Amino acid sequence: MKLFMYLLLLSIPHFAMSAIGDKVTTQSFVVKEVRVQLYNNDAFYYFVPQGSDWSAPNCPAAAYAYIKESQAGAEAILSVALTSKTTNTPVRFTGTCGDISGSPGYIGITDIIM
Repeated sequence: MKLFMYLLLLSIPHFAMSAIGDKVTTQSFVVKEVRVQLYNNDAFYYFVPQGSDWSAPNCPAAAYAYIKESQAGAEAILSVALTSKTTNTPVRFTGTCGDISGSPGYIGITDIIM
């Protein structure tokens, strides 16, 4: 029994981190907040949903969807997100769970659907 509990405790961090890097799709929400942050001579756009997080399966508590300003399509994604905010139209994102440091609180955006 002790061996079983020991193995179970060792495997929990592995299961919790298995979502990082997974392809995910969020639920549809209205964009509540748009944030622009400068970091290492580049800008990043961050989008926060109305609600506590983007409710993306396999990416628990992802409160931010983000894209680097210099990525192809970033300006178009910003435009659709701003439209969501001003018209109260829900959007959903597809992307990769996690940020550059491995935090599951972020989704790196590959596309936006309105």
